Amino acid sequence: MMPLGSIVFGLIFILVGVNDLYSLLCCREKVDGVYCGYNTYYGGNGISTQAPVFEYTYNGTYYREQTTQNISHKRLNKGMTQGKMYSIYIDPKHPAVFVMTKRIRIGTIVAIILGLFLFTGGIDFFLPMLSGR
Repeated sequence: MMPLGSIVFGLIFILVGVNDLYSLLCCREKVDGVYCGYNTYYGGNGISTQAPVFEYTYNGTYYREQTTQNISHKRLNKGMTQGKMYSIYIDPKHPAVFVMTKRIRIGTIVAIILGLFLFTGGIDFFLPMLSGR
């Protein structure tokens, strides 16, 4: 059962990392948006992540959306003021999808590397079991 879990968790980490990279590639049109606050998501051990919410208009349509990027609470409180305008990058094909920065984050790289490590470790352990060795 352990190799299968490693494969599944590896795929999840890889997909999360690839989704972040995909968002960076697709969100290429710069627009101004008003920072409206953030949504908080809680994980285990009291860890939380924040997803900033922005209001903006694109091609005459109003949007109030949260970013696909999670930002630390410290960074939000240090560098963001509610009601102030900031530049964001939207996906012109899906304007409700946006990112705040066009930089690849270290967490994305770590997620992909960890995912590859778990996935290949699970496959490496699982293949000899299939061949009967």
